[in-house]
Amino acid sequence: MINHIMEKGKKKLARSLVEKAFENIKRAQIERYHLASSPEEKEKIELDPKKILYKAVENCMPILQLQPVKRGGITYQVPTPITDKRALFLSIKWLIEATNDKDRTIHFPEQFAWELLDAANNTGKVVKRKQDLHRLCEANRAYAHYRWS
Repeated sequence: MINHIMEKGKKKLARSLVEKAFENIKRAQIERYHLASSPEEKEKIELDPKKILYKAVENCMPILQLQPVKRGGITYQVPTPITDKRALFLSIKWLIEATNDKDRTIHFPEQFAWELLDAANNTGKVVKRKQDLHRLCEANRAYAHYRWS
């Protein structure tokens, strides 16, 4: 994640941004933990930021993608499966893009923490983007037979 956030080789800066985001996640989760009324609710709240990061990335990983295939002068959008490596890359890329798309008044670590928490809870902009991609793949399922020809 740090290497994807890094720009112009400034790894120290990227690392500090991720660490601050982890601090913000920890703060938010501890606050939720203390506000929870029953012990059952408290058990469900994950306090480890690394586990939240992994859960968020996993929830954002797409299964299918659309690939353009040209047949008879017409370009069809054909749904094809994605390799695990590509799905991981897309997931991380979408999380960072969603963080950068928001207001510049809010700093990157806070915004990134919110995005990760949303994605870990299966809500938010990135999960919606994944679902939209899967919906498009489902709509273009009729062209799946062009994948093999």
